[in-house]
Amino acid sequence: MPAKKNLKTEVKKVETVKDTEIVETPVVEQPSEKLGQPTAVIPMTNSMIVAPVVTPEQAKLAWQQFSDLKSALLTKSDYQVLTMRTMDRGMWKIVQKPFVKKAGWRKLATAFNLSVEVIKEERKEYAEMPYKDGKNIIMKPGFVHEVVARATAMNGRHMDGTGSCASNERGFAHLEHDVRGTAETRAKNRAISDLIGGGEVSAEEMENNEDVIKQQTAVQPEVTHTLEYHKSLPIRIVQKEGKNKGKPFRMCQCRMPDGRNWFEWVSVEEYENSLKANATESSSDASGKQEGDSF
Repeated sequence: MPAKKNLKTEVKKVETVKDTEIVETPVVEQPSEKLGQPTAVIPMTNSMIVAPVVTPEQAKLAWQQFSDLKSALLTKSDYQVLTMRTMDRGMWKIVQKPFVKKAGWRKLATAFNLSVEVIKEERKEYAEMPYKDGKNIIMKPGFVHEVVARATAMNGRHMDGTGSCASNERGFAHLEHDVRGTAETRAKNRAISDLIGGGEVSAEEMENNEDVIKQQTAVQPEVTHTLEYHKSLPIRIVQKEGKNKGKPFRMCQCRMPDGRNWFEWVSVEEYENSLKANATESSSDASGKQEGDSF
């Protein structure tokens, strides 16, 4: 029986051209099935498919850190709350959704040390565009400004975002400046969001969305009154028919963090004590008035 020949694998380097840059790619010479024939050259790659570069635990932790940073860094003034309709299981529902505004995305860009720049912009003229004139629609010349912005991270990874704004979207105070500025804001917001925020839609992109019913420029301020002030408010009784009719309560017009008025149910005992105190005070006032009249 003939002795088997010892087959060895040799590693060579093959030069390839990529964007005028010569890259040395390691390859392996594979022996052919029959001896004496030339070997085939197969390029070596780290992976034949697109694969994650981190573990699921690392990815989950990174996303949780982003959510925590967002909660800690952004304030209520960085959001715009929109009342809008949304489709749920074949039915329209009215919901309130918060969207991050320009200031919020700039805070996040600073926290992630991103550089954001405009890389392309174009102004397109149109002979006719529909403009609202009260309840009527009129056609007149207009334009659309389009902007492409790029957000770049420290590791070199970048994302491009596009944004546009038309002159007929609303009544702009400074038409040329405001239309271009809105387009740039939308483009930068989208680039930042795509790079770090999973593509979350910004508040500026939701302007004039057909599903938006009502816009709030900012969330209502939090309550500023003290507890002592609220405790000094007069006690009122529910007059409306229902399960709560006759129940005592206190209410203030100032806003709580969730946007509602300050409200507190009062116990029957506290209500009765307040009635006694008011009766005593009224009696004292009446007595003082009579003494004054005697003078």
